[in-house]
Amino acid sequence: MASAVRAKWRADVRSDDELIAAALVELHLTDDEYGEASDAFAVLLWRSGPDLLQRGIRLTESADPKERELGVDLLGRIHDAGFRDVAEAVAWRRSALRNGYLEESMPVLLALAGAEDDVDVIEALAWAFGEREDPRGIAPLTRFATSPVADIREAATRSLPMCGLRAHDHRMVGSSGPAIAELIAAPLIDLAGDPVGDIRDWALFGLSLGELDTPEIRDTFFAHIDDPHHDAKTEALFGLANLGDPRGLEPLLQYLESGEDSDLVIEACELYGDRRFVPALQALRADDHDCDDAQPDAALARHRPDAR
Repeated sequence: MASAVRAKWRADVRSDDELIAAALVELHLTDDEYGEASDAFAVLLWRSGPDLLQRGIRLTESADPKERELGVDLLGRIHDAGFRDVAEAVAWRRSALRNGYLEESMPVLLALAGAEDDVDVIEALAWAFGEREDPRGIAPLTRFATSPVADIREAATRSLPMCGLRAHDHRMVGSSGPAIAELIAAPLIDLAGDPVGDIRDWALFGLSLGELDTPEIRDTFFAHIDDPHHDAKTEALFGLANLGDPRGLEPLLQYLESGEDSDLVIEACELYGDRRFVPALQALRADDHDCDDAQPDAALARHRPDAR
């Protein structure tokens, strides 16, 4: 299926001008509408190269916000491309993604982020900084995280953790700035208190991805063990378990005994390795629940006396 789609992109005879015109029309289509669209944006990305880079830059300078939005989308994802096989995809990610016009695109995106006032363009910028996986995106994303527009806050929430992917050892920003992980965690802690449940969920997920273990992060997880948003609640329980915080043991047990189930919660049980979870895990294995059948068994194996 994927190879057939890529073959279709490769065979597309439209000029770049025609593709850009079509992509502008397709910018805000619903999923149902996009099913009938020409996939112009994907074809443009397939052709990623210096010409497309320059077109993207020129689009961000347009007086038309839709053109600026498309330009941001292109600069954020110009490193994307179709792949013939998995090996090619891995090779691309290890090489070209690391510098796929990063130094040409990031200054443009950062400058626009400091001046843009169109809501759709700002949201596109928030997604683009996540796509670029560059720590320089943390500062504008932190600003976007306080936007009154929920879609912008969600894009910032989901993109912030991506900005640390290039700094595996959390090297310092500049010569004396705080660690990248700390810069990312600070706005995520605030976003965990967002009135929108999905945003709280993504913020807690982002905190659980990081390697930081601070009292503030632990307290943020603990504050959401009874979150009305189910996924935010399970992220909080997992976050406490991942940090080995004993405050998560009792609420995790209560969650299991309530009859609810979640693969993430079962993973949390496995992380704790506490024998008190065994009866509830056995009940999950015996009953018809939505979780992955293999997960209760794996967690139970972790709880065997000889595995402790």
